[in-house]
Amino acid sequence: MKNKGLWIASLALMVAMPMQAQKFDNNFEDKTLRLDYIVAGDSVNQAIYFEQAYSNPTWAGRKTRLDEKFLNGNGQVTVYEHGTNKVLYVNTFSTLFQEWQLTQEAKHLQKSFESSFLVPFPKKPVDVSITLSDTHQKVTAELRHTINPQDILIRPLGENGIPYRYIVKSGEAANCVDLAIIAEGYRQDQMDKFYQDAQRAADAIFEREPFASLKSRFNVVAVAVPSLDEGPSIPHEGKWKNTMACSHYDTFY
Repeated sequence: MKNKGLWIASLALMVAMPMQAQKFDNNFEDKTLRLDYIVAGDSVNQAIYFEQAYSNPTWAGRKTRLDEKFLNGNGQVTVYEHGTNKVLYVNTFSTLFQEWQLTQEAKHLQKSFESSFLVPFPKKPVDVSITLSDTHQKVTAELRHTINPQDILIRPLGENGIPYRYIVKSGEAANCVDLAIIAEGYRQDQMDKFYQDAQRAADAIFEREPFASLKSRFNVVAVAVPSLDEGPSIPHEGKWKNTMACSHYDTFY
C-alpha cells in the first residue's frame, strides 16, 4: 500500500507539471500588452485614468507562477479572468508619483504623472485592476476596467529602426532579467562613446554581489537612440538640453 501511495503521488505530480506549463498558453499569447495610465492627485487624494494600450510582438516576462506576488510595492497591476475574480497575472510596482506625494509640493498642488505597465497579451477579454497603496499597504486609489484584445485601438508596436547592441547576452529574454541602457544625452556622433560607457556601467554592476554570481541570469542591451544635444538638463543651473527622453535633474527641486 505504501508503494501504491507513492505511485499515485508521482502520477499526480506528473499530471500537475504539464498543467502548470500550459497555464500561460491557456490564457495568453506570446506577446506583450502595454497599458498607459495617468496617475494624479496630491498628498491626500489620488486618481488613476486609463490612456492607451499597445501591443508588442514578444513577451519577455515570466510564464510560470503568474498569479503569485513576489514583492510588495506601492502599487499593483492585476489581470483577472473577465467577469470573475480569478487572478491570471499579478505584478507590483512603485511610481514616481507616489514618491512625489511625500514632498512639500504635494501638500498644496495637484500633479499628474504618466505610468506604463506590461502584462501578457490576453487571448480573451480580461479585467485589469491598477491599485495604488500607502506605506501601510492600504489601497488609496483603484481603477478596474476591461481590455478586449480585439479592440481596434490597441496600437501595434514593432521595430522602430533604433540601433542596439547586447553588451551582456546570457540567454533568451524569457529566462533572464533584461536591462536596457539608453543613450540619453548622446549625439549621433557620440555613439561609440556611448557603447563604451554602457559597457563600463555593466562591468561595474557585475563586479558586485549579488549581481556577480548571478550574471548568467541577466542580459544588458545598449540602445543607441541619439539626442540633439549632449548631456543632461540641469534646471538649477539654467541648462536645458534637447534630449531623447527629455530627462532632467531637480525633479523634486
